[in-house]
Amino acid sequence: MNTYDFSGKCAVVTGGANGIGAAVAERALSSGARVAIWDLAPDRAEDRIARHAGPDVLFFQVDVSDPASVDGALRQTEAKFGNVDILVNSAGIAGRPTRLPSIPWMPGRRSRTSILPGHSCAAGLSCRE
Repeated sequence: MNTYDFSGKCAVVTGGANGIGAAVAERALSSGARVAIWDLAPDRAEDRIARHAGPDVLFFQVDVSDPASVDGALRQTEAKFGNVDILVNSAGIAGRPTRLPSIPWMPGRRSRTSILPGHSCAAGLSCRE
């Protein structure tokens, strides 16, 4: 397995409490990163990520389609860990497969159609100066 040195880095993983996001968060932690997990239900984190609770991991309830929710989590993350160095957009809600061009832009709506606006919101606010 490849190894990475993320010592001293701060990673934010949206959707990091379960599934692919949890695997990414776990790998970042094992590579030395401090990880902020932004998820709609961080209290239901998979055991493999919940067992890492400690000074190098933060859990936040965040709706990535809501700018105020993202901004609040970002401010708290930066207060604890400093600047965000790594952003992994893994939040999403499984649903019926849909062709990308047919997905409408619907900010604030929690459904499979909110994944693109949500990721744009998280990336936009997290990458500000």
